[in-house]
Amino acid sequence: MSLGTFRAAAATAAVLWVGCDAPPPDRAVPADGSPVVPAAAEGLATWTVTSDASVLQEQRSLGPAAGDFFTRYPAAKIDPAAATPLKAASGLQLDGRPLLWLTPDRKGIVIDDRFSGDLEIVAVPTLTKDESRTVGRLTPAGRALPPRAVLEFLIRADVLRTYMHIEGTSRLTAERSADGVYEAEISGTHVFYTNARNENRFAFGFRIAADGEMSVRGR
Repeated sequence: MSLGTFRAAAATAAVLWVGCDAPPPDRAVPADGSPVVPAAAEGLATWTVTSDASVLQEQRSLGPAAGDFFTRYPAAKIDPAAATPLKAASGLQLDGRPLLWLTPDRKGIVIDDRFSGDLEIVAVPTLTKDESRTVGRLTPAGRALPPRAVLEFLIRADVLRTYMHIEGTSRLTAERSADGVYEAEISGTHVFYTNARNENRFAFGFRIAADGEMSVRGR
């Protein structure tokens, strides 16, 4: 769904996401029945991304402005002398270098191919229950990074886009690592405006498989 389409739809009717009338689950039990470790045991993580401090806004401020949200970030070899690092998603680095960059013409955004292959962007508030989407695959170097830090990076980089208009807040509610697999549960809210302020809930599961494949599933 493009930003323009979302605004047009929201102007004519209240937007209701699947499951927004009920609180999203704080915990989910894996299919194999193994226990989930609550994030609170390690310190609750909450991440807020606002549209005016987003990767998209940074691209628009530095280069020919993109007309709408990006739908994917191709993987590319980075030449730091020609490309421009994006500060909005610079928290996670590989060998002291940011992962997300503007192309030399500043029209596009690419991901360092040392971290992953191409990344498909998912607007997580639009996921329906049990809808699964593949995001991309980490390289061995990317796989070696802390998985919670990878999740935060994907949210801040708008790969897992948590807002449709103004801002999105995500809360890590549970996570589990076993046999090389990382699983996390995230619930959150996103804010948008029609004639008034609106706030809708979303929830999704995030998984990094043993081979580095990353995916999400609506809750």
